[in-house]
Amino acid sequence: MTVRDDRPHGIVKDDEDQGDLVVLIVGDVSAWTADGRSLPVASQLTFAEIDEITPGFISELNPDIVLSSIFTPKFDALDLARALGAAGYRGRYRALTPRLPNPGLVRREVRSISTEIDFDVLIIDQTSGLRPN
Repeated sequence: MTVRDDRPHGIVKDDEDQGDLVVLIVGDVSAWTADGRSLPVASQLTFAEIDEITPGFISELNPDIVLSSIFTPKFDALDLARALGAAGYRGRYRALTPRLPNPGLVRREVRSISTEIDFDVLIIDQTSGLRPN
């Protein structure tokens, strides 16, 4: 179930004006909405399930960055990195997580199987908010 605003993105991607980023957020959209949670609607945000990650979807959306939780009930960062690579995505992918004993291990594992993707782990720290690890 893809959730996206149908307004044009108006993306300008040159050195002088970065414009809005097109952000793809991958997760369990059906569960989010079934739990009564509303998803923010903005022209630069698209929410999708992992099984929607196809070459056509990635080509049409052309995301600047992909975000997901590092682990979900349906997939983990490694699964999504594989799906993104198979769909032809060659951009940034950031997996969000609370504390992780060895984020470097996850980073190395994902990067080893998805060399074409710029992957990193972002720790969601309760005391200081979101921070790169």
